[in-house]
Amino acid sequence: IKDCLDMLTMEQSLNEPLIMLTRSMVYSLKMNLDRSEVWYGRLAEYTRRTELGRSARFEAEFCLAYLDLILPHRSSDQWIERLHRYLDAKKRWNGLKSIPSITLLSHSVLNGLFDFSRPLGEKGLIEKLMAAVKRDRNMMSDMTIAIIKLLLQEISLERGDVDEMVFTTQINRVILEGERKDWDDLCVAAVVHYTKLKVIKGDTVNTEKIHRELRKSIKNDAVLIEVIRSINVWLSLLKGETRMAEEWLLHAPDSREFFTLVDRNNFILKARIQILKGDYLNAQILLTRLKEVYEEYNRDYLCIQVDLLMAVLLYRMRSFTWQEWFVEALRRAESFGYIRVIADEGAAVVPLLEELPGKERDRFDQSWYDRLEVSVREMSAYYPDYLRVKKPEEVSLTRTEKKVMNYLCRGMSSGEICDQLHISYSGLKYHKRNIYRKMGVSTLAEAVSTAKNMGID
Repeated sequence: IKDCLDMLTMEQSLNEPLIMLTRSMVYSLKMNLDRSEVWYGRLAEYTRRTELGRSARFEAEFCLAYLDLILPHRSSDQWIERLHRYLDAKKRWNGLKSIPSITLLSHSVLNGLFDFSRPLGEKGLIEKLMAAVKRDRNMMSDMTIAIIKLLLQEISLERGDVDEMVFTTQINRVILEGERKDWDDLCVAAVVHYTKLKVIKGDTVNTEKIHRELRKSIKNDAVLIEVIRSINVWLSLLKGETRMAEEWLLHAPDSREFFTLVDRNNFILKARIQILKGDYLNAQILLTRLKEVYEEYNRDYLCIQVDLLMAVLLYRMRSFTWQEWFVEALRRAESFGYIRVIADEGAAVVPLLEELPGKERDRFDQSWYDRLEVSVREMSAYYPDYLRVKKPEEVSLTRTEKKVMNYLCRGMSSGEICDQLHISYSGLKYHKRNIYRKMGVSTLAEAVSTAKNMGID
């Protein structure tokens, strides 16, 4: 989209509100906040032009209200009031029946285009949402109403107080309506929620068939196909399988080359796989980068995930600082009443809960903490192999392979190892390949890290 926009002259862009809106949106998604705000400012300035006619002014005001509503790097505070301003602007301008849709739901509404966590903390937010639907139903598109309904069900799931029958009924309605009206991204988000409900109940079998059918219906939408693929990778991790994860990792996004908000869930998944493989250095680099960006974008939900994975990572590295990250993840989750964002990491979180000092536990509401602990242990019981580090007895290295691994952990060069063991370079490569295969790693750094964690260095 940006390449197409760059073909336009500055004069063309400055005289078209929809072009200015799109430029601001694209820059925000590309994590270029300054450029996004520049184009937002140009659109705001355009609305104040005295020579504009009535229709042109209403169009510009509508585009500005739309950006106020959905611009990703803006805070979601006072979102209901912004929704009303957007609907009022829509009433005044009838140039388009609907604005170009950029929902970017992917996995979630709650953690979609922007994070709804903070407004959801406001008292009466749910009632305000429902009132907005009733008051402005004629002005809202069917898709907007479906998104709000999906959001309400996701909240109940995240807070651990979901009514399974109501949830399933609402999700199915959204999926059926979405299939009729080609709301592919909404269908995918709904299926992801349904998948999570099944996962919580320990049932992952039926979801695989649904994913296959959904994959056929969305045809060639690369972004949504990738969402389904990443969810299937997560399901495989829950079951302790690594083959699909390793294949996915070969083509995973690289935050150093191309970083967009669209890839938010893929980066979290990538960090999980790196932790599983013992690639702690790269996982730490990635999570540090994510933390910086997500804090700037007010993405509380993603920050909880990052803090939690960093805690798991540091715990496995035997760094005492894991407690700080873990407590921060718990603190933020509790402030929104969230359970699932912590509990979904199941077996990876159990040892952290067990070793958290009593004085740290006492910081939290006892009822919330008890519910969290029960949910974590349930996930761990269903999926005991999730992100599980292999034990020494599970890696049956030969005597020579153990010596090779010991020398590698000492930092010895290939030449030095060959001299010590009286083997050729090709023989050393053979032993290293076998070690990597048995450990389930693909690089020297991962092998060394895994060996140290297993105590076989």
